[in-house]
Amino acid sequence: MTTLVERDLVAVARDLAPVMRANSQRSDRDARLPAESVNALREAGLLRMYVPRSLGGLQVDPVTHARVQEELSRHDSAAGWMLQATSSSAWWCSRLPTETAQEIYASDPDRTLSVSFAFPYEGVQVDGGLRLSGQRPFASNVSDASWIWVTSLTMDNGEPVRVEGTPMVRAAFFPASEAKIVRTWDTLGMRGTDSNDVSVENLVVPERRTFRIGIDHTPGPLYDDPLYRVPAMVVAGSYIPAVALGIARDAIDEFVALAQGKTPFASATTLRERATAQAKLGRAEGLVRSARSYLYDLLAFGWEQTVAGVELTLEQRSEMLLACVQAIAASAQAVDLVYSAAGTSAVYKHSRIEQHFRDASVLRQQGFVSESRFETVGQVELGLPPDLGFVAL
Repeated sequence: MTTLVERDLVAVARDLAPVMRANSQRSDRDARLPAESVNALREAGLLRMYVPRSLGGLQVDPVTHARVQEELSRHDSAAGWMLQATSSSAWWCSRLPTETAQEIYASDPDRTLSVSFAFPYEGVQVDGGLRLSGQRPFASNVSDASWIWVTSLTMDNGEPVRVEGTPMVRAAFFPASEAKIVRTWDTLGMRGTDSNDVSVENLVVPERRTFRIGIDHTPGPLYDDPLYRVPAMVVAGSYIPAVALGIARDAIDEFVALAQGKTPFASATTLRERATAQAKLGRAEGLVRSARSYLYDLLAFGWEQTVAGVELTLEQRSEMLLACVQAIAASAQAVDLVYSAAGTSAVYKHSRIEQHFRDASVLRQQGFVSESRFETVGQVELGLPPDLGFVAL
């Protein structure tokens, strides 16, 4: 699965390490990615990885995207998260009418988008569009976004409109200038992701800037590539868990460097010579390496099947979800192991292990990949309908 474009882009991400690492504490402190980091991502072309070539993008495969994002996240979790917010939005734009995709990207394929996905608005159908009012959370990188999109239930007389018994959910896109940012993002970790609330009042989103979620879509002429036919669960696997794996990898590397010279309290030997530290390091490596292999195997499988024109079954999509959740859980556990092994050296704010510990603790709560999603996988295994409809998209 290694291609020339993949090696080039991973190398590009690696070359950005000095900028990202230099700014990681600043992004954590300021609760948004510094302009220097944003500009570096833009100039490197990494914000356009899921934008189609027809609109000036790179149109890379999911495996390549995951490896690039994992590399970036080693150096600054906020940079990795900006990539996931922008790339995931670029992929969903393939569901929009052609004129709207051109409106968003034709003049600038490096456009940054922000999305509040999990808590739909109650949208009222009006002439020519959908009227939205209210405030919704978790719009990552919203301060740097050119466009914002949200999900919305379509309402009629106070009740959701249903299609074959299922509430109709729409995605609605609008320029960021039409929304108000409400700064609620004051968290333990992942602080630099700028995942604040967005608020709109009586905003009418034109029909051409919306699409229905949860129905079959045939990508338009601008998106004539397997990338835009791959299941949403495979795309999610290419960005959310990659951030966690990058965080865990750097936490382990930081611990190895620390252990070379640190002599723990009341000890006559260095940290590297202590059996407890060696065991925790070994367990952390095993967790990250096995979860990473499982994730990339399934990403490669999902991509290869899509390229071959084979539709993934619900069970196969559910296993992709399992790989995502396992990567998040294993990464958090690995970070916890090296954090505890590092002792008091890891409690200071200047320690990268301290920041990784906080970031991993927050990332494991992300709704699409939290530990509760093990239940979703179990439901599919047992022949029950999944409580997370996203897994079937």
